[in-house]
Amino acid sequence: VAQDVSEICFDPETVWAFYQSITKITILDPTCGSGAFLFAALNILEPLYDACLEQMQIYLDEDFKPDNDNAAQILDKFKEILGQINYHPNRRYFILKSIIINNLYGVDIMQEATEICKLRLYLKLASQVDFDKSKPNYGIEPLPDIDFNIRAGNTLVGFTSLDEVQEAVTTESNGQKKLVYDDSIIKNIENKAKGVEEKYQEFRNLQVVANINTNQLYTTKTLLRKSLEELRAELDNYLADEYEMGLSKKATAFKKWKNSHEPFHWFSEFYGIIKRGGFDVIVGNPPYIELKAITQYRLFNYNCRNAGNLYALVLERCLNICSEEGRQGFIVPVSSISTDRYKNLQNLLAKRHLNFSSFDDRPSRLFSGLEHIRLTIHLIGRISSEISLSSTCYNKWNSLERPILFDSLNYASSVKPLISGSFPKLSSEIEKNIISKLVSQKKVLSSFYVKDCKHKIFYSRKVGYFLQILDFEPRVLDSHGNIRPPSEFKRINFERESVAKIALSCLNSNLFYWFVTVFSDCRHVNKREVDSFPIDIQILESKKEGKQLIKLSNNLKVDLMQKSEEKKMRFKNNPLTVQCIFPKLSKPIIDNIDTVLAQHYGFTDEELDFIINYDIKYRMGRNSGDSK
Repeated sequence: VAQDVSEICFDPETVWAFYQSITKITILDPTCGSGAFLFAALNILEPLYDACLEQMQIYLDEDFKPDNDNAAQILDKFKEILGQINYHPNRRYFILKSIIINNLYGVDIMQEATEICKLRLYLKLASQVDFDKSKPNYGIEPLPDIDFNIRAGNTLVGFTSLDEVQEAVTTESNGQKKLVYDDSIIKNIENKAKGVEEKYQEFRNLQVVANINTNQLYTTKTLLRKSLEELRAELDNYLADEYEMGLSKKATAFKKWKNSHEPFHWFSEFYGIIKRGGFDVIVGNPPYIELKAITQYRLFNYNCRNAGNLYALVLERCLNICSEEGRQGFIVPVSSISTDRYKNLQNLLAKRHLNFSSFDDRPSRLFSGLEHIRLTIHLIGRISSEISLSSTCYNKWNSLERPILFDSLNYASSVKPLISGSFPKLSSEIEKNIISKLVSQKKVLSSFYVKDCKHKIFYSRKVGYFLQILDFEPRVLDSHGNIRPPSEFKRINFERESVAKIALSCLNSNLFYWFVTVFSDCRHVNKREVDSFPIDIQILESKKEGKQLIKLSNNLKVDLMQKSEEKKMRFKNNPLTVQCIFPKLSKPIIDNIDTVLAQHYGFTDEELDFIINYDIKYRMGRNSGDSK
């Protein structure tokens, strides 16, 4: 849309305003690696720059007559900018160089990755030049120095704001405020940060002039680096003492801490951006690493630490360094919107406008070569005073559909989470209506549990295209013919047989399969989803639908057992004979269960049809991965 507007705009003031805006957009990848996301941003910005420059040229070529002084001044600006292109090999080189200097920022804990990222950007620029042996340096102008755009450091360790620095300066390690401290410390730190920013802007401006003075550029960079290193050292001292009081005074331990934690102070490294409110755009694919696997450094002061995964902390940090009007986009596991331990992250995400789309890893997946890679793409907007969620369904697709996968996504405004710790994966009004009818139930399934009783149901935690919920345990025999309990099956108890049979029908329904898909991580059937399924069995017992469900439960059990097969399998070198259950073969009975439940909930014919045929292509087709 922005490109279309800039291409047809007949107002020079709008063109100038748009050009100024895109040159000031700050785009960050906080875990940039070799720069894939920054290259994507480069490709998006390039046609926008180009459209603006094309419009500027049209105004000058057509001898546009300004009708006011402001428009006349803008035309002079057009001449100045277009004149700068002449000092570069070509217009595309000028555009790419402008984007790299003005717009792109990256951080990564691996020094090697940041060097590769910078090299790729340099090669992108160099590839725009036709080599000319007759010219100095083969006609290649000095490449831009982006050492201060792409930086190495630990995204998660360091001060992000002056307030955090002040907290460290004025607070003891036990959390108590210091009774005595020097007020000038904070002022001096802020002044040093301002000085660093001024030198950085001077350094940047020297790279966009017609004739670059390399000596002056080198001198300015040296002064900038020295000032920044002095400020880093001071901030490192205060941060180290937050980890351990007096650590900054222990030379050997302090050096070891710095090497292991590699602190990166957003406050000082990008002072100008942070001072203006934060980055305009943040994108990335942060590492999915369990915190317990990180032994080289320690993280604290994060609300999302209990999530137990590094990516949640990266998102929390980015939410803090993004501007209030900024936009963010991340590819992270679906657990971010569907598991209890990510509640704190969900609470932070809910403070902004959020659009999210989720993707299965069968039959095809977003990233190849990785197991259990069910993912959610978060598109995070401006800060919101109330919960504003839009979602897609849980997407399954085959490799042939990949080129149109994102173009065919359908977002719908979501509903208030029915289950704590989960944002529902909905994409239609039908699904929202179904949710509202489920909510109208007075009770949930766990209301009918008892501690111990002979009326039992067993459910497998494994999520496939069909769930396994039984009132018997499948036979598992070891190599000696001894019966052993099946793994991954959980038990729930009911007081009466009739209640257990109605519950069995409910949990085998297409409706419950949809419910689990919408609210779970789509890898496990958690106790949370089973417990929270809205159903008032007490009312059902007294209705004809209850008797129908009891009968269907009996039919389903017989059918499942008749169509089961014993298969020899090997688990960790231990041969087992397993009774395999194939619910897919009992789909007609399951559909009848949903027909009865539809009468109980008051579903329309359209809603019932949606539930019965939910994911039918994959559940019943060759793509399902089932052996039957």
